[in-house]
Amino acid sequence: MRKALLIFVAMLSVITVGAQGLEYVYDDATHTAKVTYRVRTLGDGTKERIKGSYHGDIVIPETVSGYTVTGVGELAFDQCDDVPSVKFPNTMKAIEERAFCGCKVLKEVIIPASVDTIYNNAFDDCEALEKVVFEDGENLLKLGVGSSSAESGMFSFQPVKSVYIGRPYRYPKQKDWGWYIYYDLSAFGRCNTLEEVTFGPHVKEIQPCEFILTPALKTVTINGTITTVATKAFYKCESLKSINLPEGLSTIGVRAFEYCKSLKNIKFPSTLTLIDEFAFGSCEGLQKLVIPASVGSLGLASFTACTSIKEVILEDSPYELTLPYGSDGGSDGFFTRMPLEKAYIGRPYSHPETGWGGYRTGAFTRCANLKEVQFSDYVTKILNGDFMELHKLQTVVLPKSLESIGEFGFTACENLNSITCLATTPPVCSNYVFSNTDKQTCKLYVPGESIESYKTANVWKEFFNIEAYVGPDPGGEGTGNGTEFIVHLKAGGTVGYALISKPKVTLSGDVFTVTTTDNTATYQHSEVEKFTLNVISTAISQPIAEAAGEPQIIRQVGQLTFTGCKPNAAIRIYSTDGKLLLTSQTDANGYAEVQTSQLPKGIYVVKSDNVTIKIAKR
Repeated sequence: MRKALLIFVAMLSVITVGAQGLEYVYDDATHTAKVTYRVRTLGDGTKERIKGSYHGDIVIPETVSGYTVTGVGELAFDQCDDVPSVKFPNTMKAIEERAFCGCKVLKEVIIPASVDTIYNNAFDDCEALEKVVFEDGENLLKLGVGSSSAESGMFSFQPVKSVYIGRPYRYPKQKDWGWYIYYDLSAFGRCNTLEEVTFGPHVKEIQPCEFILTPALKTVTINGTITTVATKAFYKCESLKSINLPEGLSTIGVRAFEYCKSLKNIKFPSTLTLIDEFAFGSCEGLQKLVIPASVGSLGLASFTACTSIKEVILEDSPYELTLPYGSDGGSDGFFTRMPLEKAYIGRPYSHPETGWGGYRTGAFTRCANLKEVQFSDYVTKILNGDFMELHKLQTVVLPKSLESIGEFGFTACENLNSITCLATTPPVCSNYVFSNTDKQTCKLYVPGESIESYKTANVWKEFFNIEAYVGPDPGGEGTGNGTEFIVHLKAGGTVGYALISKPKVTLSGDVFTVTTTDNTATYQHSEVEKFTLNVISTAISQPIAEAAGEPQIIRQVGQLTFTGCKPNAAIRIYSTDGKLLLTSQTDANGYAEVQTSQLPKGIYVVKSDNVTIKIAKR
């Protein structure tokens, strides 16, 4: 049996001019009640809904006449254009269709964790709605669509500026209109004024298309463990500059951040395993790309048209990374056409050898600005055409683990003038690996005991200048592996010598000779730009970066001091085999002191902000 009764709620917060009453529909079977609209009786005895009959700040009680209030009924506050706020009780379960439609001065909606369903158009045409909060909870919230035509999400096109999402939720995924499938029914998609989004601790997935086409979105804060950023979640969020992706995230979906053209920095967590197709396509502001060792595969063109990326790092791992085509048409390698200047390859990888039209699709083919390439000892082979047509490449250091270089590996790298190959056994090469490289002038540095092997090995034997590699840090900056005496070459690159090897430099005519306890190397006077000496000692303070305003790392006895870094910048110290040993971070002023007395003697890699150095502890 259902009955209607007019109940006056005696609270100051619902008083405007005289006390305003809320009318309820009661359900005797469940002993629950829900708020409904007011009615009037016409002359013929029929009842008519009174539109806009409630006024002022509304507070809905938990109980009324002994009944638990669990809902706001259909059209209950429809066209109530002078209701600026509403407070729901923690007993609320459902907000029905068009319940607050046309509440034109309603500014904020806080949905209690007890609510499990918000029906279609519940907040349609709320012209002043700026803040939406889904309170923290673990139970699923189900959302309807946002307009009578079912072409938008619950809060689409509303003037919402701030959103807090504290619980998992779902909304309709698609609408079949016969001649096309309309799937963009996300709750906050196309909120043109949305600027700030915060996720609470119970949200595990950012829904498909959830913030699609929200051009004003600038800040996204994640306070919990998100495992998935789904398809098109932040598609064309053109003002988004950064986002903190937490540990625990495993998947970034198709086109998740495509066309986020203001996104400049993004740090991937160590739990990430998949970056799907076009995930960061056309992110024109990205400048550096670091792929964690945890990632097993990258989707087709996942970083296509990223026109500002100058450095890419594939972090050290023994596990193979799968690289697909770099463009939709399949004519490019994964990094082709990026304006890369530096690349570090810390793991083995695979990719298609040829694409559409028979084009070579080596991972770095036709990276026209690439000048520097380094490899870790996890890399055993360089694939076909990987570094073909790198017209600015001057120096390359090949790892001691390298076993083979595929066909056209470094073809058309005509400015290559220094190759250091640390492999004791000459890597197997196809005939055209170094085509267009001037083998008369390009220096080849190899282990001293392997010089004769290289002089008889296929392709390697074509180089006129094969010399013994001395010094542990060729091509570096004089801060690694104990290197202290540095020869800087005019053509680019450096060769380093540890002082422990007692380097001695003599000049005879136009030839410099560097003699150490292990080897002798010669340089033409015209080849050398300068010599420098970097003293590495844990007993001497020495700034690594001395330019004003630049980050500095100062070595002292048992301590590293960091100054001029970004606020709250991460600090990591690794062993030379890539094992993370110490972590810390700078304070709000970009300053930190890290104790290193507990570290044993050895060589360590220190990373913070945009500074990476190697230190020797003796």
